[in-house]
Amino acid sequence: MKCLALGRDTLTKILGDQVHAVTFRNLQKWAFEKQDLLKQLNKTQIEKVLDVMKISSYKSGDIIFKKGTVANQKIVVIIEGSLKKAKSGIVVASKAQAFGQEYMLENNRTKNFEDDIVMETDGVLAEITTENFQECINGTIE
Repeated sequence: MKCLALGRDTLTKILGDQVHAVTFRNLQKWAFEKQDLLKQLNKTQIEKVLDVMKISSYKSGDIIFKKGTVANQKIVVIIEGSLKKAKSGIVVASKAQAFGQEYMLENNRTKNFEDDIVMETDGVLAEITTENFQECINGTIE
């Protein structure tokens, strides 16, 4: 086995504009592999989900999940930044973590958010709706 080491500048020259896409996708995979519920998915399911996830930039204070709404609307992966509860300031997810998947379980599907979930800092999220997620994995997670 041979190991090849590339510096950031070299890698950027090779990948060009794709360097962010590759980095973002790897962070998304890592978030799925670290999370007990999401790591149940097989590689094909994960790839399908990652293909459908939408990457969006947000500003500090932007509302990601609104208070009072049904909590199982989407899963987000934090690529840059962090999410917090608006009133308490408690951080609920940070870089390379997923948030929202626990609300897809049978006993959590009807729960509502008791507080706005907002961006703590400027950041980037990968998002997928519950409906698209279930289509990608051909079912639900339990």
